[in-house]
Amino acid sequence: MHQKNTSRIAICMGISFIVFLLIASVISIYKRDEISVPVLIPSSWVTGGAVEHGILVNNVISEHKPVPYSYYDVSVCVPDPRVRVSSLLGANLMGNRLEESDFKILMKNDIHCQELCTKTVPTKKLKKLERLIDFEYRAQWELDSLPVGFRNTNNKIESTFNIGKRVTENDSSEMAYAKLYNHFKIKISYHLKEETSSKPESEREYYIVLVEVEPMSIDYQKDMNPESYCTIAENSKANVIPLRINSDNEQEIKYTYSIQWVEDKKTSHLHRWNNYYDGAPNGTTHWFSVINSILVVLFLSIMVGMILTRTLKKDFSRINADDSSDIDETAWKLVHQDVFRPPKRRMILSASVSTGIQIIAMSFFTLVCSILGFISPSHRGELLTVFLVVFVWMGIVAGYVSGRVYKIMEGKNWKKNILLTSTLYPSLLFGITFGLNFLFIGAHSSGAIPFGTFLACIALWFCISIPLCFIGGYFAQKKDAPELPTDVNSIPKYIPDLVWYMRPIPSILLGGILPFGAVFIEVYFIMSSIWHQQEYYLFGFLFIVFLILIITCAEITIVMCYFQLCAQDYKWWWRSFLMGACSGFYLFLYSIIHMVTSLDLEGFLSVLLYLGYSFIIAIIFSLLTGSIGFISCYYFVRRIYSEIRAK
Repeated sequence: MHQKNTSRIAICMGISFIVFLLIASVISIYKRDEISVPVLIPSSWVTGGAVEHGILVNNVISEHKPVPYSYYDVSVCVPDPRVRVSSLLGANLMGNRLEESDFKILMKNDIHCQELCTKTVPTKKLKKLERLIDFEYRAQWELDSLPVGFRNTNNKIESTFNIGKRVTENDSSEMAYAKLYNHFKIKISYHLKEETSSKPESEREYYIVLVEVEPMSIDYQKDMNPESYCTIAENSKANVIPLRINSDNEQEIKYTYSIQWVEDKKTSHLHRWNNYYDGAPNGTTHWFSVINSILVVLFLSIMVGMILTRTLKKDFSRINADDSSDIDETAWKLVHQDVFRPPKRRMILSASVSTGIQIIAMSFFTLVCSILGFISPSHRGELLTVFLVVFVWMGIVAGYVSGRVYKIMEGKNWKKNILLTSTLYPSLLFGITFGLNFLFIGAHSSGAIPFGTFLACIALWFCISIPLCFIGGYFAQKKDAPELPTDVNSIPKYIPDLVWYMRPIPSILLGGILPFGAVFIEVYFIMSSIWHQQEYYLFGFLFIVFLILIITCAEITIVMCYFQLCAQDYKWWWRSFLMGACSGFYLFLYSIIHMVTSLDLEGFLSVLLYLGYSFIIAIIFSLLTGSIGFISCYYFVRRIYSEIRAK
């Protein structure tokens, strides 16, 4: 009785925590007038004070080629020496390379048509510039942890801007030329720090709340005054001769910039990310996705309730009354001495399930931190860093789950099982990433992961994850295996012929459709944020969809497992995992469809990189959904076979 009460209290506490997180998710979605995006308190600056690091340049990126390049592979104004700003582990894995620039940024100090540099550019670099402009590469700048944004024609702020543009004259491709943006009109909005409002002007402090850039192409002729011509260009763009790239010969290029400081009394430092958030996809579409998914879950829950509650209740009544008049409806009872027969390759199955549970724990913890505001977009790579670190520390969970599952399946060599658990899928993902990294290196891309970052990941893996996995496996080994409801017969029962849709491959494919269908709209937004360089901060929506995915995956695998047992097919161990994992297969297919319909990738290398990283994401998703299917089916099978009086 005491144990039952303890279990009920634990369940109630868990449900209460989930409800609290759901409320927090909704609040994080609707809190548009306050802190809509998790932020950290930014730095404040006095008038005339130099903004730390100034403008930081990152990469140039393109939707047409997932191969980033360093900004200084494009710009001719390269500082000497080049100073790289230290980044988080996740930023290095994402290929972010923040470097200082020669832009002079002093608080509230306007600059008009200041020369940045004048360089003679060789033909080789001019040809590369022209190619990058053709692929519509865009630059990533940053000031005070804010993206230097570009205001598009829809009055939305984009976090990148084009380095140039291909211009066609008179609708003739033969007259087309590439113009390079070599003048940057920068507008910086600032907000007064309220605590310093009573101080003298020279001691007041200000926050930077928005940074915009308007890139322009100006051909500075030698017989013109650069400053006056720049002024004309800023005020009257139509009268400006653009800077055409002539890659046939060396070309002298002058870079200039202007800075204008504007006070923004409405936007506080806590709301400064709202300007960038407003450029994200409309929340109405996300709500449509969530409501659509909830309707799928409700429909499936009703079906599960009707099938399992009513049908199983009748089954139990017939079985306990020893009524064998309709054996077809209680056929699952006939395999009670085989249903817990250990499967083949039990070690790989336990490693797969435990890694999936590790991913679920990592995802849940990271999403909770995100919706509660502990993860900020102002730090590049912070989300991926948290993912990686939490995954490493969740190795103890993977080890414990693997040990328990392996023991349930009557495994004996627990040390070998834990070693496989801690190395199988990390080795696979590490190997794929390492291979893709060689493609980046071959393309001379800044997206190549540094060797030191690889060593840091290996150190986390071998020094933290693997030992923790063995600790979890040790505690699992110390516990007795849970007592199964029925014994296993020494002679396997013959499995009758199955109808076509209950055979392994069709049933696995059917089982994976519904979980993916419940979340695919949100998958579209996530893929857009990855491949279209859009910001994704809607963690409240993502947490709700994550819970929907868990419920949908559990329910559909339970239903399919019940039908499988009714067909007297007792080999449910691997089937339950693969039915859930099949959602990852559909995710990979969808990524291919997304590539064909929404992306305009150029070249074999771009397609290979896209498919490689999509395959990694599909593997992670498959392990997550597969482990949900296995665990839910395991407890379902235990439950129904513990209710019968097996003879």
